[in-house]
Amino acid sequence: MNDLTARVAASMATRRDTAMTAVVVLTSFHHDGYDMRRIFVLPTSWAGWGLFIAFVALVLAGIWPVIGWVNRATLVMGLPLLVVWSYVIILSC
Repeated sequence: MNDLTARVAASMATRRDTAMTAVVVLTSFHHDGYDMRRIFVLPTSWAGWGLFIAFVALVLAGIWPVIGWVNRATLVMGLPLLVVWSYVIILSC
């Protein structure tokens, strides 16, 4: 074990957020010239998964087939349904 690895392991043992530290450590090491950075880092908590699912739902709500479903001649509070849907998407961000 080299000096950097020992220092990182010691700092991980003293931190409360060990899971996030472990993710950062795993994404920053290089091994035999290959870059070991992760492309996607998945959430580790229920709150993180909830936000991830909400983000995916928001992206899916803005794609063209869904917009086609709400593109009707229906008025909601005096506005076309498509305008109301776009306000919902914008305010959800």
